[in-house]
Amino acid sequence: MNRNLLILVAGVAVTAAIILGALAWRHVAGPGSSGPAIVARDPDPAVAYRSIEAESPLRPPSGAMVIVAANDSSGHKAMAVPAETEKEGGQADYTVPNLEKGSYRLWIRAFWQDGCGNSVGCTVGDRQIVFTDGIFDKWHWLTIPKAVSHAGGNFSFSLVRREDGIMVDQVLMTSDPHFIPHGIMAPGAAEARRSP
Repeated sequence: MNRNLLILVAGVAVTAAIILGALAWRHVAGPGSSGPAIVARDPDPAVAYRSIEAESPLRPPSGAMVIVAANDSSGHKAMAVPAETEKEGGQADYTVPNLEKGSYRLWIRAFWQDGCGNSVGCTVGDRQIVFTDGIFDKWHWLTIPKAVSHAGGNFSFSLVRREDGIMVDQVLMTSDPHFIPHGIMAPGAAEARRSP
């Protein structure tokens, strides 16, 4: 009798673990997305996590950076430097309010046209960062090798033009060095604040 009860309890525990594990996954896709369903694991709630829309800077972007319509992006818009633009320079400024003190890995969800348009700069304080890789013609996440330290409070940064033929959909900050975003990420605790 005790053995049968033990088997029953173990079976219930395994079933509960499977159900709870399935509930920890959620569907993440932009409204009206025509693409395939994208699944992302919820970040640990104890981990500071912020995801913001690149097309929502503090003020209108300067120079060659513009907000464009973009298929398969989170808000159907993205921050971009269109291919073969005649304009020089370009910058978009952001502030994430009340970010906790810590070390943060920065990620961007980007679309590179080709090898001549596969990077964007990012300025955090006096640090110059370059996001670049060799994945072309599709939305994908990329990060930088070294985390950024933040003393707490408002976190300000800028996306800066390096090349044309690029789009940035989202920027994500996480204190979990093992967290990898996938697909379109739902906004974290807060989005970038717009100035009035």
